[in-house]
Amino acid sequence: LMKSQSQHHQSAVVGEERRQLFLKNLNDKKQVFIYHQDLKLITESVANFDAFLCGLTGIFEFKNLILSKPNDFPKKEGWVIIPSQKW
Repeated sequence: LMKSQSQHHQSAVVGEERRQLFLKNLNDKKQVFIYHQDLKLITESVANFDAFLCGLTGIFEFKNLILSKPNDFPKKEGWVIIPSQKW
């Protein structure tokens, strides 16, 4: 998915279309399976979409499919979990 397609997922104008495109892309590549009625619920609501992404990120962390914190990263700073390109 291109960055230009993934931006503005929270927009009131094009957000639902972008969320649907993102999820359809994941579904088509067999990276996730989403029932049609669930896809509709997730794409209609920004809160539902954000919750889905949080859950997906948790799965990536559990499966160790995230980027490692750089060795020189300050120990007292928070690190945002970022999915790796492996999945």
